[in-house]
Amino acid sequence: MQGGISGFQNVPVTRAVVLASGLLSVVFSALRRVRTLGLSYQSFISLLTQVCLKHFMSIAEAAAKGF
Repeated sequence: MQGGISGFQNVPVTRAVVLASGLLSVVFSALRRVRTLGLSYQSFISLLTQVCLKHFMSIAEAAAKGF
């Protein structure tokens, strides 16, 4: 068992795949909601930008406080 538990040698790859699939699912579900509401593509981009900025600002504030 030098490589650790079988199947866990590719943890960074698995983490990247999980994060990418989560991000894509959020983006595609947001696109579906925008289409359902009849909003334009430009309004979707601005809404997505606002949500991302709010999220990153909260992360920056938490990092500044030292978690």
